[in-house]
Amino acid sequence: MNWVFHPGASEEMEESATWYETRKPGLGDEFLSEVQDTIDRILKQPNKWRTVYRDVRRCRLERFPFAVLYRARSERVEIVAIAHDRRRTGYWEGRVGQ
Repeated sequence: MNWVFHPGASEEMEESATWYETRKPGLGDEFLSEVQDTIDRILKQPNKWRTVYRDVRRCRLERFPFAVLYRARSERVEIVAIAHDRRRTGYWEGRVGQ
């Protein structure tokens, strides 16, 4: 199964990695690695995590306070957002259906 990012999710991921990198060299790369590990977990079992809005599911990162919000389709996983757990709850809901 393959996956695709919503443009907003890709931007969020890059901005967050940049922020972490400015705090400590190498931390941005660690963040990106964990996002990829989380996507890999999702691809193995896309229906495992609970639905949080319509058909969007949430899988939390283990080390960083973020979650990957995604929709499982028959042919791919659509990454809707890379969202911080404690900021702007639900801001990504407008992306559903785009």
